[in-house]
Order: sequence, then C-alpha cells, then structure tokens
Amino acid sequence: MHKFIYAQKDSWIAENSSSRNYGGDEVLELFKDFRTDWSGSYTTGVSRILLQFDLTDISSSIVSGDISSDAKYYLKLYSTEASELSHTYNIEAFPLVRSWEEGTGHRSDTPYVSDGVSWKYADSRDPSS
Repeated sequence: MHKFIYAQKDSWIAENSSSRNYGGDEVLELFKDFRTDWSGSYTTGVSRILLQFDLTDISSSIVSGDISSDAKYYLKLYSTEASELSHTYNIEAFPLVRSWEEGTGHRSDTPYVSDGVSWKYADSRDPSS
C-alpha cells in the first residue's frame, strides 16, 4: 500500500540573503555555491529546504497496528534545472528543533520580503515582532 503525504508548509532559505524569505516560491532551491563575484571576491553560500508534514495520522496508525512499525518512508523531491553537479551528491535531512513560519517571499521580490522564516529568524525578520 502507498500513502502520499504532502507538506503543510514549505520554504527555502539562503545563507547569502540571511533576512529574506522564500516561502511563496513554487520551486524549492537547494544549492551550494562557490564562485568569484564581479569584484574578484570569492563568495560561498548554501541554501536549506524546510518542509513540515502533519504526521498525526501515521503516528496513530502505527500505535493502533494499522501500519507496521517497520514500514518504509520515502521523501521524493524532483529537480527542475540541475547544473554543474558532480557524479555523486549527498543530501542530508534533519528534524528541526523549533517551529517556523512559511512566509510569502519570492526570489524575484523587490523590495525583498522578510515575513516568515529566514536564515536568521524562524518567524520574522524582526525578532521583536
């Protein structure tokens, strides 16, 4: 049996734009960027994808025995445009230790949007709000 669970909320955040929010983008961007900018400075940057799922039904189904405790789970993410990838590429997933807000930002926003999660904050650009 297959059961599909979709994310309740998703966003991506970037180290190089630490106050921006990308919760409104249709595409989640995952990158590790090493390059020299126009001034000759070497820059680095990484992004993180944040996903939140409601696992209440799965947890209660495991407890009741409807789902085996040794069931397998898979996260499937698909590439839209891959470039300059090595032959091997490792992606790791970790649980988050606190809640976060999705926000409404897009990569193309000018001025940029800072509501919701960013590299610096879990819920807004201004920690006092």
